[in-house]
Amino acid sequence: DQQIGAMLVAGEVDAVFFFRDPFSAHAHIADIEALSRLVDCYQVYYGGNYRSASAVLSFMHGNLKKRQATGRRCSIMKPHGMSDLAEA
Repeated sequence: DQQIGAMLVAGEVDAVFFFRDPFSAHAHIADIEALSRLVDCYQVYYGGNYRSASAVLSFMHGNLKKRQATGRRCSIMKPHGMSDLAEA
């Protein structure tokens, strides 16, 4: 979890897919919560179950196809006047 967090901070990750069993307790729940906070702060796509992961992958694939066609990076734009949460 900490290595993934370090990669998030460094800007090396575009999406995180972290699947956990919702029916069992996790000894490292604090680490999981810290990772989810980093994902929120750095505005990285997150898939926590197979449906959300599928949606994220479909969206990212569509962006890749647009990027290949136009040569420009396509993503969700942050609203005007809003800074990155990570910079706050």
